[in-house]
Amino acid sequence: MLIFSLIVPLALMGVLSLAFGRLGTGSVDLQPAAVVASVQDSGPLGAALLDSLDSVESMKVTVRQVPPDAVGPETRTTGAALGIVIPTDFSSALATGQPSTLQLIEGSGSVLETSVLISIVTGIVDQFTTASVTETAARLGGVPLMRRQALDESR
Repeated sequence: MLIFSLIVPLALMGVLSLAFGRLGTGSVDLQPAAVVASVQDSGPLGAALLDSLDSVESMKVTVRQVPPDAVGPETRTTGAALGIVIPTDFSSALATGQPSTLQLIEGSGSVLETSVLISIVTGIVDQFTTASVTETAARLGGVPLMRRQALDESR
């Protein structure tokens, strides 16, 4: 529980800081990027994933939602950097520890921006998974609900 609740998030923050922080005296200029997405998930995590992309500070990300069958063609034809299809069971699967697969489609945008977006999406999903594992471990370990809520607020 200690590894998942403290060490993994700290390691992830360090990696993201190196990736998006200023390296030495110069910095990497990331161009604005478009994401074409479809959220089939009725739970809160699918929308939270897209909201997180909208709030990326290191680059301007524009998210446009389309129907699921249009994500691939729209991503390839509009010059979007990335396409994302979030399945119907995304929130419930992460909450219960079950596997769920996001469909990521690389677009015709810049390779750097596409790689950065894929890393960001992967990091966000990893944080969702870590939070779910921590919550489950705390519940199974007998940590009272009030204490678990306090732990959630401190993250």
